Amino acid sequence: MARYPIIIDAFNLFHFWEQTRDYFHSPGDLSIALGQSLRALSVALGGRKHDVLVVLDGDTRCGAIGGGLRIRQAGAGRKADDAIIDILKHQAGQAKVTVVTNDRELIGKVINSGGKPQRVEEFLASLNKPGPVPTEPEPPVKEMQKLSAREVEKWLKIFGDGSDIEAEEM
Repeated sequence: MARYPIIIDAFNLFHFWEQTRDYFHSPGDLSIALGQSLRALSVALGGRKHDVLVVLDGDTRCGAIGGGLRIRQAGAGRKADDAIIDILKHQAGQAKVTVVTNDRELIGKVINSGGKPQRVEEFLASLNKPGPVPTEPEPPVKEMQKLSAREVEKWLKIFGDGSDIEAEEM
């Protein structure tokens, strides 16, 4: 298994990131929203040299998106949180892995598994710092599998509509 210094709880990041939040609250195909969000993240990361793993809920598939960014789905019937903890356990004893999330339950599990949680806002602020310019164009994003209406409803129940973002403190 490859080592990733940064692991991102994808739907958590995309829910809180102003640039991608509206993609998921608009009517339409969720796979399109996910593709737009992944492209936005890839562009925001640019030519940075660190490896990033973006973890999604659902069927297991993994593919390169460019710039060191990789995508892994957690597996049928599994949450991204569980897959992230499994990855941390496999990387135990190596340098600390940063997990980007605002999910309080996952933050506790990350700490207990030896990882270092980073709030979405801190991660996004780090993207605004200058980094090397990409040397080659990003390849197109492969089409992702659609999430069911049930999965969309589940995520909206977990993360809400975003109206409480500023009021909520960790």
